[in-house]
Amino acid sequence: MPEPHLLYPELLRLTERACARLSAVNRDALAPLLEERQAVVDAIQTLMPPADPSAIRKILDLDRKLLEFLEAEKARIAESLEEIARCRQLLESYHGAPPRSAVYVETLG
Repeated sequence: MPEPHLLYPELLRLTERACARLSAVNRDALAPLLEERQAVVDAIQTLMPPADPSAIRKILDLDRKLLEFLEAEKARIAESLEEIARCRQLLESYHGAPPRSAVYVETLG
């Protein structure tokens, strides 16, 4: 973990890197960055605010961008799950009626 006076610049750096990976292609690379970023946020919560609030403003702007991406991903995944459920329901409708039991005819003879 960086020195306390370097935590805000580190948070800004990690947030910028995370925002640079906001795409479906880089989705897997985003999770480790967000975990590292959260560790810096946890460390910052124990400190006093910085003298220069411009880093905080930049971080908050980038956070909005991250949240928008994550919300869009959440909606995309929910839509995909709904589509899977619809497809399964349609496939079930093709099975037709359940098979009938065997019919035995006894001939008397």
